[in-house]
Amino acid sequence: MIRSGAFSYAGRCHGFVPENRTDAVLERDCGGHRAVVLCSGGDSCPCGKAAAALTAQAAASFLTFRFARCLLEEPEVLRRELVQVVTRVLGDAARRAGRVPSQFGCTLLAAAMDQRGRFCAFHLGDGTLLGKLETESQWTVFSKPQSGLTPGATALTMNGSMFPNLRFYRTIQPGGHRLFLTGDGIAGLVPRLPQLLDHPDRLEGLIRRAEQGQLQDLPELSSVLEDDCSAAWLSAFPWL
Repeated sequence: MIRSGAFSYAGRCHGFVPENRTDAVLERDCGGHRAVVLCSGGDSCPCGKAAAALTAQAAASFLTFRFARCLLEEPEVLRRELVQVVTRVLGDAARRAGRVPSQFGCTLLAAAMDQRGRFCAFHLGDGTLLGKLETESQWTVFSKPQSGLTPGATALTMNGSMFPNLRFYRTIQPGGHRLFLTGDGIAGLVPRLPQLLDHPDRLEGLIRRAEQGQLQDLPELSSVLEDDCSAAWLSAFPWL
């Protein structure tokens, strides 16, 4: 059995209006596995919102149809294929809009997990990928936020070379594994997030609340968020 979930709130910078969010979050039931994707449009990119939506759809489709290969093939091959898919989708969108491709910049966190707990994940830009393997007692930061070319910047699609910055992770050992994907706006819920990433086990409470659906409707918290706040998760229960 696999469980997945996600939430996304608009922050103060987008007027707390859901339609103004530049984050895109997707869940997809792919039959024998599930996929979740979280993308955030670059603040400096005029088409960042569109880029996030398009990239999330492209990554979800990639994981839907190529998950089995993601467990077996060379990481460089898989990374290059995903880069080609995303670059083609965003390049086509830029041409249709008459825009410069670099204006379609966003971050990417995408993961898929099957009923046995085997999983793969891709990460580009800020945000964080955390995991808890069945054999481990604590959460681990699999992938920390990436820095960009300038202070305060991060790696984005269509903004420099995507391939060297795209990270890939996988576990082919079955088990009751869990993944938690967060955008950088999660700091609105966890003000001391940078320090806590050095002690990710202290995030157990937040993650468990998310998995139990207790972060799906938080109007009292959404009003204090400065940036969009989004997260997604996957959990496997092979024994169910």
